[in-house]
Amino acid sequence: MISRPDAKKVVAAFAGLPFYPSAPEAKRELIDAVCDSCVSASHGSQVKEAIIYDCDRSPTPKQIRDIARQSAPKTNTPTCSKCDGTGFIQVKKGHYSAVDYCSCRQRPDTHGPAAETEQDGNQEENAQWATDMAKQNSLDLGDEAQS
Repeated sequence: MISRPDAKKVVAAFAGLPFYPSAPEAKRELIDAVCDSCVSASHGSQVKEAIIYDCDRSPTPKQIRDIARQSAPKTNTPTCSKCDGTGFIQVKKGHYSAVDYCSCRQRPDTHGPAAETEQDGNQEENAQWATDMAKQNSLDLGDEAQS
């Protein structure tokens, strides 16, 4: 939550916009809206910039809350330093790059008849892919050797 003095600074920046309220009660409502909806001083600055840039008049408390909600920083902090919370990591083998499951993520079921069938199919697909890639690389190398 943004501090009240910081919220007052944000609201004071709207003074140059048309229809800025002159009544102290109305200014207090704008300040309350900033206090209630902004999570930090930097978030308040983002809201202020958005309002000054996008609005052609002083905002209402609802507009402040809406803009603050849209520009709120993500609260979803990654829990894993390897994958940034995605569950996948990039793996490089030779010239190839792929993704694999991160150790923080539970792997799909690798036991039982359904998993064995899926693994067999994946092994065949992987073998075919590797063969196709090897052929493509030999063609690419052949093209380079001729130039």
